[in-house]
Amino acid sequence: MYNSGLPDNLINSLIFDESGGLWIGTNGGLAHMTFSSKDKIAQSITDEAQKEALLHGKRAAIIVHPRGMEYNKKQFDTIEFMATYAYKTLLARGYDNSEIYFLSYKPDIDIDGDGKPNENVVDGPVRLSEQKAGENPRDLTIEDIERAFSWAKEQGSLVQPLLFIFIDHGGEDSLIISPENKTLDAQTLKRLFDDYQSVTGNTIIAIFEACYSGSLVDDLSGKNRIIITSAGNDTKAYYANMGRLSFARFFFDNLRKGLDFYKAFTLTKEKLPTLGLPFTEQLPLLDDDADDGISDPSSDGSFASKFCLNGCFSGLAGEVFIEPVGLSSFQEVMQGEQVKLRARVSITEGRIKKVRAVIITPESYHSIDEFGLPTIPPAVKNLTEGEDGVWSVSFSDFVYNGEYYLTFTAEDQDGFVSQSESAIIFVVKDGKELDIGQMEEAGASENLENGDIFGPELDIETVYPTLTQVKYRYGDILTVMVPNAPEGIAQYVAIGLPDGSVYLFTAPNMVAPFADSQLPIWQGGDIVLNIPIGPPFGPSLPAGKYTIYLLRIQAGLDPLMNLDVWRLGEQEFNIIK
Repeated sequence: MYNSGLPDNLINSLIFDESGGLWIGTNGGLAHMTFSSKDKIAQSITDEAQKEALLHGKRAAIIVHPRGMEYNKKQFDTIEFMATYAYKTLLARGYDNSEIYFLSYKPDIDIDGDGKPNENVVDGPVRLSEQKAGENPRDLTIEDIERAFSWAKEQGSLVQPLLFIFIDHGGEDSLIISPENKTLDAQTLKRLFDDYQSVTGNTIIAIFEACYSGSLVDDLSGKNRIIITSAGNDTKAYYANMGRLSFARFFFDNLRKGLDFYKAFTLTKEKLPTLGLPFTEQLPLLDDDADDGISDPSSDGSFASKFCLNGCFSGLAGEVFIEPVGLSSFQEVMQGEQVKLRARVSITEGRIKKVRAVIITPESYHSIDEFGLPTIPPAVKNLTEGEDGVWSVSFSDFVYNGEYYLTFTAEDQDGFVSQSESAIIFVVKDGKELDIGQMEEAGASENLENGDIFGPELDIETVYPTLTQVKYRYGDILTVMVPNAPEGIAQYVAIGLPDGSVYLFTAPNMVAPFADSQLPIWQGGDIVLNIPIGPPFGPSLPAGKYTIYLLRIQAGLDPLMNLDVWRLGEQEFNIIK
């Protein structure tokens, strides 16, 4: 137990969740464990040889997630989403944590989205355990990537190709691995590939989610290699909704369904243009025939079609279906017109956690930066579930003339995302004219260059709720106060009950159960609670320990999508009969 990574060795409680994970309560806090999906997957495989390979064969994957630029929260979150999505996809297809070498500048990365760092996930350059012991995180170096390949060679002969996955920024014939423009050039990566294959004889499948990643193909092409890039030689890779609309997300979804690498690539390449601008300009490439690095759709694909992610067994349960309701594929709207965005969403197994409408606006697709990200992000709206599985939200932010591309996305309980088949296009003709030249000039300004439509990053202080006392008896007045939020900061107030349930305050003395689709912003002033405790004067609140939470976050950010920037102040009190 000493190397378990648990907060404490004394365990008080164990609870399985609906995803098959295990919550462990210890004296030192709460931990969450997940288990290999191999056994569950094997039950659905009829081919004995494939089942044996899954259960007892060796496999290896390297994921590289560097910090390719100076601090920029939105871009960091986008890249992190895609990197963790790749990791989760490998787990869902039967990879164990020990079979994945995850290189990340961020030791405390959160894979499962529960707001807590995951132990034993990041393998370098600094592990979470080392960070907790006082070692500072740092950026990746070429030596770190060389160590990852040394680990891969130690795994020996594999039943599946070695996966090499890079997700971040790129340049011509190179990949950016630190903000100081330190790069991993194509020739160095070729040397690592050559050395690995000369030692092991294993096939390599390399996947690059980066701008200009197609420029790597001519150097990396070789026998028993499959090179897949999200962009062409001189084209960008584009992202929207913090990476939830991206080549990487679509590609790994197709792999998770059990498609072979060529089919997954082909469907992803065909999917991108259906999303509208700027994705119509993206040009993914695949090379697998060792023909001196020429990506040719007429000749490439035969070798890639022989491999699926960890074996060619059928897709996993939990397929999501999204059907727009009452919307035509192409329709004109007036400036400021309110439109009801509705979609019927269903899932074969599991539950739908969130449904969003992503609207790529003219301002968004005309503000793409050098890394393929919009400096003015698309509009994202959370939908509310109604009857018969129909989710809806109203949208009226039609301002500028041009096309608005709507895509619905749905997230399941495991954090996997699905999207509607193609974009619905709204056209505005009576609105304001967008000065594209001015947009390009604005894109070079300080705020927009930082990808920040909410103004400069705010230094948000953690603030604690105020209580009149810490112990209350029946007949006392329970009073809770919070300060008003400064400009640019949104705050949320919640109460944790003795039974572990959490309620959000919607107005003074009014609460609603916690719902994981969205949180109500506190706008009720400085008095949150002011009630007598206990009959006959007030509600019969159960005795026990309560916690008041005051969460602050930059206004405009979805708190459930930005856990790493929370400023959470807590105050406990007890009710004694």
